[in-house]
Amino acid sequence: MKRESRALKSRSVDMAFNGAGVRDTARTLKISINTVIRALKSSRSVWSIISLWGNAFK
Repeated sequence: MKRESRALKSRSVDMAFNGAGVRDTARTLKISINTVIRALKSSRSVWSIISLWGNAFK
């Protein structure tokens, strides 16, 4: 798969928010682990959640 679609990207991010691991997500969606990681890194919602968690622990 050369480029992931927006739907596939959003599904992988949704699965991550629901507690599925990277490997489980990749296996379920039948895509590469690297594709899942790339989708999570490029997702703005993930970074906003991480910044909120960072502020909670200060």
